[in-house]
Amino acid sequence: MKSVFCLEETRTVGNDWVVRYKNRFFQIVSQSNLPPARRRVMVQEHLDGSIHVVYRDRDVLFTETKGLPRKPIVAHQKQQNPQPKKKYIPSSTHPWRKFNLQISTEE
Repeated sequence: MKSVFCLEETRTVGNDWVVRYKNRFFQIVSQSNLPPARRRVMVQEHLDGSIHVVYRDRDVLFTETKGLPRKPIVAHQKQQNPQPKKKYIPSSTHPWRKFNLQISTEE
């Protein structure tokens, strides 16, 4: 009876299994009926203020988080200022230089 008198909205599950609803983030807990990422779920807000996430007519376990989960910082991403690359200068035997020398001698 509770699911009859409730607000329902369809939401998409993110790649990190987070569902966003009214500026709130719900992290789906790993379970057997886990909806795949990028699938649609139904978010139900009951009259008593409780939130339910439903996938294929079954409730999904979730926890509310304060924000999106952050990606861990990888060691190679920590480097702020890498050494600037040197300007490429072709060698004297490079075909481009030979081409330019031939043009200047023909004139």
